[in-house]
Amino acid sequence: MKTEAEVSVAISQAKLNEDIHAVDRLDSLLAQRPAKAAKVASTKLDLERCTVVAPFDGYVTNLNISEGEIAKPGIPLFTLIDARKWYVVASLRGTDCEAGRPFRPHPPD
Repeated sequence: MKTEAEVSVAISQAKLNEDIHAVDRLDSLLAQRPAKAAKVASTKLDLERCTVVAPFDGYVTNLNISEGEIAKPGIPLFTLIDARKWYVVASLRGTDCEAGRPFRPHPPD
């Protein structure tokens, strides 16, 4: 049977081993910190690059990507049509217009 002193020594030794293991885990985590911080910075940059801001007001057409897909370099994702200026190119015969009135197309919907 162990004496009270022997039990106390065994408990202290177990606590010491626990603390040494905790320090080893902490050292391991501290060593991983720079790599994890770089990963966070890279992910933040990727997130910033996910936002598309147009240089002018316009309409998006020919959308070729869905939510969750990864864009590939060099492959167009959409067409942006400038909404600031519109013009029409048309080939009309004189019979297409009423006499004396210029042709006026309907505005886009």
